[in-house]
Amino acid sequence: MAAMRGHLEICRLLIDTGCKIDTTSSDGYTALHYAAREGYLQITRCLVEQGGASPLIKSHQGKIPYDLAATLKMRQYKEVKKYLKVHI
Repeated sequence: MAAMRGHLEICRLLIDTGCKIDTTSSDGYTALHYAAREGYLQITRCLVEQGGASPLIKSHQGKIPYDLAATLKMRQYKEVKKYLKVHI
């Protein structure tokens, strides 16, 4: 929820306390899927660099976080897409 709502500090706190970063929701999304879907570059970077989140986990629909960022063409999504492309 913190990644989906844009709460960077809460994401950092959860990572620091050892939360399982690649846990999936009922639709197969990880925190990284939600951060990418919402266009949150700082959270996306935090999850990958600090938390070790995998950008290769597929949702139940077969989507990786990159796919979710790639669906929208607005600036923040382009930045997330560019960042994730390097990490897949």
